[in-house]
Amino acid sequence: YFTGRRSEANTAPVRLVMNTPEHKEVRRTVEELLTSAHESIVIEHAYLADPAVIDILIRRSLDGIRVTIILTEHAHWYHHANMQAVGRLLVGSNAIQVFLFPGIIHGKIMLVDHRRAFVGSANLFPESLDTMGEVNVLIEGGNRRAVWRLKEVLRQDILRCRPLTSPPPMTWVSRWLAWLRL
Repeated sequence: YFTGRRSEANTAPVRLVMNTPEHKEVRRTVEELLTSAHESIVIEHAYLADPAVIDILIRRSLDGIRVTIILTEHAHWYHHANMQAVGRLLVGSNAIQVFLFPGIIHGKIMLVDHRRAFVGSANLFPESLDTMGEVNVLIEGGNRRAVWRLKEVLRQDILRCRPLTSPPPMTWVSRWLAWLRL
């Protein structure tokens, strides 16, 4: 039923956000969520390699927004791109917290101000945000129970993580692999 177009149905507390051949909504929604944060942003993703998203996260942390990132420690794909992104985040702002999860993270969760959640298939790399057919669910408003549950999942995952306090070392090979998005 949802085509990705803005309609009255899309103002509901839960709505689908999709990239379809006709409409691309995922990037716009991600950027709107991140720029509208008042207190905090928590992101748990397998892949974080989109330069625009990284820039927004740095800028928001410099604005005083608490930014927490949870990434898989050893991603099958995008590992070097993830580590390059982490380096940019940690150099760009000493207020960003980065945690490396010891296992595989396949879920994609974004929690903003402990009130709004964005969960689905979209990864935080350009092709996923812009061109791939992705489906996410935006949860807002009266869905406190769903948001609380996601918050608890994120809290439990952080307890299993290793905090990263300085940029990971990047050799020329790592930089080259990151450029290839590996």
